[in-house]
Amino acid sequence: MGRLVARMRHPACPTRSVPSSEIMKRKGYYSPALRRELVSRLYHKAQQLHVPMTVLNDQIVQEALDRMEASRFPDSLHTTKTALAA
Repeated sequence: MGRLVARMRHPACPTRSVPSSEIMKRKGYYSPALRRELVSRLYHKAQQLHVPMTVLNDQIVQEALDRMEASRFPDSLHTTKTALAA
């Protein structure tokens, strides 16, 4: 039998399905709470793009992490976090 595929579609390529192996199971995993304002913005943008919120969220987080890894942003984030704790 073939690999199961979720019904979610990638926003940049509507014909590309997300394999179920790439979808994180809920039980036992940390799921950070997002600010209500961010959830609202995410919801409205997903509606505008006609994609599920999870697909849009995955794309946004992936692109942000890629940019962070390509720059020195994590160092400045650590500095800011340390400064705020003082």
